[in-house]
Amino acid sequence: LAGVNVKRYLAGVYVACGALAGLCGILMASRITSGNPTAASSYEMDAISAAVIGGVSMTGGSGSLVGTIIGAFILIVIQNGFDILGISPFYKQIVQGAIILFAVFIDLRSKKVKN
Repeated sequence: LAGVNVKRYLAGVYVACGALAGLCGILMASRITSGNPTAASSYEMDAISAAVIGGVSMTGGSGSLVGTIIGAFILIVIQNGFDILGISPFYKQIVQGAIILFAVFIDLRSKKVKN
């Protein structure tokens, strides 16, 4: 209705997503020097965590690139701190899940206050 060619932008988004996924696959294969299809299976949770910590709403409609980058830095600092302290990776996942739950709770609470 606003004169934006939706099909063109949608195709562009799919092309960009495919190109970035291919680039990530190449970088991962060069890092582990093999083509293991399950090499990055644990990175989905990190991506979701970084986005939620950065302020992206789980219900959709809000968020920013800068917030997601800040969320990724916060997540990296937490993970590196756990590594330096020698804490088990299982506890890292528990803390990461708790942070996601806390961020979602804050997001839902702020939306409830607005309404």
